[in-house]
Amino acid sequence: MAKSIFEHVADGLELRTDLAKLEARDTVRLALERAGLDVGSIGTSQMRAVLTIASRGADGSRCGAFRERV
Repeated sequence: MAKSIFEHVADGLELRTDLAKLEARDTVRLALERAGLDVGSIGTSQMRAVLTIASRGADGSRCGAFRERV
C-alpha cells in the first residue's frame, strides 16, 4: 500500500531531524490543523502550501521546526 502524503512528510521530517516518530507526526499534524486541513484528506498541493507557510515559522511556534531542522 502506498504511503499517504502525511506519512511521507512525517517520515521525511523524522529522518532529517532529531524528532522521534510521534513528534514528527504531531508537528505535521499541528501544521495541518493550523491551516484548517484534515490529515485524511490532504492533497499534494495543499501539503506543499502548508509546508511553505510552516517553514517560515514567523510566530516562533513549533511549526518553525520545519525551517530550523530540515
